[in-house]
Amino acid sequence: MMDFWSLFVENTFGGFYVSILALAAIFLVILMMGGVSIYTALWFCGIFLFVMCLGNGAWIIVLPISILIIFILIRGMTAFFESYSRI
Repeated sequence: MMDFWSLFVENTFGGFYVSILALAAIFLVILMMGGVSIYTALWFCGIFLFVMCLGNGAWIIVLPISILIIFILIRGMTAFFESYSRI
């Protein structure tokens, strides 16, 4: 009997990380074809990769993505506060 893990991960892509990257690429193509901005599509794929690697314990991938998320969050908050103070 063949389960979903054997069919999708082992037989189709050959490994866990390769299947994660393939799913992220498929998501990116679907989102871009659906008219979503590239910035939003890349955020979605980045968070998807972050969560999948976090669940598997790959800290070498999670650490740079989490630093990038925190950096962009702080940059966005400072831009919001600066635009609010100019009013």
